[in-house]
Amino acid sequence: MPRHIHFKSRLVMYHRTSSSLRIPANLELRLKSVLARRKMSLPAYLDFLIQRFGPAIHEGVFAPSARPKRLYQPVSGSYLQKNFVPRNESWVAFSQLASFLNWSRCYLFVKLLELDWKDVLKQGDNSFGVHVPFPFSAVFIYAEVL
Repeated sequence: MPRHIHFKSRLVMYHRTSSSLRIPANLELRLKSVLARRKMSLPAYLDFLIQRFGPAIHEGVFAPSARPKRLYQPVSGSYLQKNFVPRNESWVAFSQLASFLNWSRCYLFVKLLELDWKDVLKQGDNSFGVHVPFPFSAVFIYAEVL
C-alpha cells in the first residue's frame, strides 16, 4: 500500500447542449419585448421563469393535463424556432415542470411567457411599448441659387 496518495484535481466541464423552443409567430415580438425589458438573454429568462413560477406550478397555478398523452401546441399554427443554449440544470428543471403538468416544454414556455407578460404590463412603465421619436436636432439642407 502506498504511503502517499496524490489526487489530481481538474476542472470538470459540463457540455451545454443546444435546445430549441417553438413559439407562435404572434408572440415573437412579445418575447423580444420581455427580454429587452428584463435585460436578459433567453437562457437567463428560462432560469427566471423557473425560479419565479416553479413553486407556483407545484402549488396548482396550472392544472395538470388529465389526458393520457402529453399536451402539445395546436398543429395548425405558424411557429418560430428559437435556438439557445441553456444551462443543463435549468433545462432538466424545466423538463420536470413540463412532465409534472403532462405538457410539452414549448407549450409550458408559451404559457409562462403569457403569464409573465401580464406582470410586465401591470408594472406600469409608461415608456414601455410607446413610440419615442428619433432625437435628431438639426436638419441640413443643401441649396444652390443660380
